Amino acid sequence: MMVTRLGAVDADRSDLTPIRVAHASARLIATLAAANSPDGVGPPATATTDTAAVTDAVMAALGVDRPQRFRPALQRALILLADHELASSTLAVRVAASVRSDPYACLTAGLGVLAGPLHGSAAPNARRFLARCQADGATPTVDRMLAEHQPIPGWGHKVYRDDDPRWRPIVDAIPDIAATRARLDVMHHATAVIGAQLSVRPNVDWATGALAFVADLEPHAIELVMALSRMAGWTAHAIEEYQAPPVRFRGVSRYVPGS
Repeated sequence: MMVTRLGAVDADRSDLTPIRVAHASARLIATLAAANSPDGVGPPATATTDTAAVTDAVMAALGVDRPQRFRPALQRALILLADHELASSTLAVRVAASVRSDPYACLTAGLGVLAGPLHGSAAPNARRFLARCQADGATPTVDRMLAEHQPIPGWGHKVYRDDDPRWRPIVDAIPDIAATRARLDVMHHATAVIGAQLSVRPNVDWATGALAFVADLEPHAIELVMALSRMAGWTAHAIEEYQAPPVRFRGVSRYVPGS
């Protein structure tokens, strides 16, 4: 809703030149971060692409109580989550850009796909899973999920057959932001228990879900981090797509008699 409202009042929204698209996106990211802060401050007077400023705005939105310790881990997550080639949400953004939708419409398309439980909701589900491990123990929680043939959130990846290269850098930054040592121990124990039973490896959703769990952030907090970060990456894809021939993603159906 807010993305649509900001687009409606932007007189330059149909200007698809790279500088205008980048400015619109920077303004939107900063505004969404500010709107989600506990004090509900209004949108910033000017857009910013400064990494530190964006990180501070996101930390304010998350309401973290140890900002100096949390900043390095959050910056690392924001950078690593920004782009991941043609993920489903990124493809949606490119499809919208290919028909020359304005940047607000393109980002709305991406956010709609990101909301899917198999995409942007995976990290919050990993955070919830770790909370269950803390309450019931990692081994019985994992055993119950596997007995019910339920996937462990944040494990396995369609692209990576070995380690997701984004996983380790985020996990390595987590000890510095631990709310308590107990939460850090739960994360490590759960990772070991799952790793002993699955052939797949943890991915970036496990890392960001663990970050939220260890820092004692609510599940929705990591959704916000993912959305704001990925919007920066989507913007780069939209700018690139605006320079390409239009309507590149028109599929053609084929009728199969008797199917």
